[in-house]
Amino acid sequence: MSAAADQKDLQYHYYLGTSALSKYSRTQGLLVIPVMGPTGTAPAVVRVSAPYGMREVEFEYRKQGSPPLFPAPADTTTGDVLLTADQEFPAPIPSPQGGLVYGVRGTHTYVQPLGGRAQGDTFPIDAHPIVTRVDTLGEDVTELTNPDDLVTYGQWTKDGVDTNQLTASKIIG
Repeated sequence: MSAAADQKDLQYHYYLGTSALSKYSRTQGLLVIPVMGPTGTAPAVVRVSAPYGMREVEFEYRKQGSPPLFPAPADTTTGDVLLTADQEFPAPIPSPQGGLVYGVRGTHTYVQPLGGRAQGDTFPIDAHPIVTRVDTLGEDVTELTNPDDLVTYGQWTKDGVDTNQLTASKIIG
């Protein structure tokens, strides 16, 4: 299954606080086996598979007047392969303005290519169904003194989180 066209909703009747959230996990393919012995005996750590990565995208959108756009249940443009897709469509509810508020929420689960994203990889930033500043991420910014800069005048300029630039070993001791 291929990814759907990149559509944007030109109606701005979406409610604040609705969005998508990507959660990444990477299994190293290791199994921990407890070993019989006195206290302090180390467990055996055995490789049972190559590392693999999963991506779970949870989304929830609410929109007044018509149903909202939501992520296509398809492979992603960054190479993640769709495993499962769950969508929920609650009944529309009346809005204070007299119209109807439509909603959708769901979870899409993907397996990531090449063992999954890890240190040294870029994690894509999710977009919105409407046109926002996120849509300009990754575009050329003429004020840059170095094209590899990640931040210019306090604004993020890349369309993904580069773990080579934005991680520090000393944060978790």
